Parts: sequence; structure tokens; C-alpha cells
Amino acid sequence: MNEPATRGMPLDGPADGSASEDIVKRPGHGGTTRKGRETRERIFAASIRLITERGYGKSTIPDICAEAGISTGNFYHHFHAKSDILIAYVREESDRLLEYYGTLDGIPRMAALLSCVERFFGYYSLKGRNFVATFLSILLAEGGSWFSPDELAIQFIVRDCLERGAGAGEFPDEPRIAEAMELATGLVWDLSCSWCVAGGPDGLADLAKSRFGRLLELIRK
Repeated sequence: MNEPATRGMPLDGPADGSASEDIVKRPGHGGTTRKGRETRERIFAASIRLITERGYGKSTIPDICAEAGISTGNFYHHFHAKSDILIAYVREESDRLLEYYGTLDGIPRMAALLSCVERFFGYYSLKGRNFVATFLSILLAEGGSWFSPDELAIQFIVRDCLERGAGAGEFPDEPRIAEAMELATGLVWDLSCSWCVAGGPDGLADLAKSRFGRLLELIRK
């Protein structure tokens, strides 16, 4: 895998190969104590519960802190604002998708991409439209200053699979591959937004896999 695929992957441990019991390495955050990591997980869980039940606007930071059993000071030690929570949560899930992608080196890129697409949109389905719509609205409102859409693992995976697939003869090379990248990355956002706004079939992961499969077959012709 070329170098950008290491973005968001776990950092290397000590030079002697040992692992500290007190420090957990996390993508994009260096290291944090286990207690700190547990606090973040409680904040994540409390936020998702409240947002699912009440909606984003009615879930205040004091409410989240009460639900998580922490002080507001402790909250601000980990996050600057309420919007940070979903951004950080999705980023960590995005990093896990990259880790999964790293296990698929031994299969064709088309199969790897479809597997990741299914996993990505399966995560969306699991969290629900309210969660995803809230995340996308925060993402767009922030203008990419905190979390650029290009940093989503699925966008990287789309480009990487098409580039490597073209190099291996699975897909045609330039200029069609460049056009395919635009179509494929646009399809991610089209599926995400249309699902949140217009609803549609409950099987979002199957729908996404089917549409990507048709697109990739057209690219190969």
C-alpha cells in the first residue's frame, strides 16, 4: 500500500517493541492515558444516546456531562465544543476502516473497495439517519476547517483502489481512471446525503455496494 494509507493507522510502539500499560496510542491524538480514553468513550456513548433520543440541538453539554457522569471541566479537557464530539467519533471510525482496508491487500482492488463500501455504509445504517445527518451538517458548517471530507477513509480508499487497480490492469488507466475517481467519490456523498434527506431503502449498505458495483463494471468496459 502506498504511503498515504498509513494516515490514521496506529502509531508504532517503543523501539524495543514493548507496550506501555498506561498509554494508548490513538490515530491523530498521539497518546493518552487509559483513564482519558475511557472518559472519551463515555462522552461518545452519552452523546450518541442523547442525540438519538432528543436530537442534536436539544442535547446540551451539561446534559452530556450528566449522562456521562463527568464534570464540564473534564469535558472541555477532551473537546472544545459539542460539535467536536461527532467529528472525533467519526474520525476514529474512519481510522478503523483504514485498518480494515489494510487487511485486504491480498484480494483484487474491486473486491476490496466493495467490501469497504459495504462496511462504511453499514456503519451509517447502524448509527441511523439522525446521527449521520447531524454529522454531515456539522461537517459542512465547519467548512472543512476541522475535518476535511478528503480525510474520510472511504474517500482515500476509493482513490487508492482505483489507482492500484489501474496499475494492476483491473481498471483502465488515464484519463478514464481520473473521471472514475470523481464519479466514485461523488457517489459516496450522493448516497450519504440522499439517504439522510430523502430516506429510501433500509438496506443502505446493500444499495451502496450495488451502485458501486455497477459503476466499477462500467469503468472496466
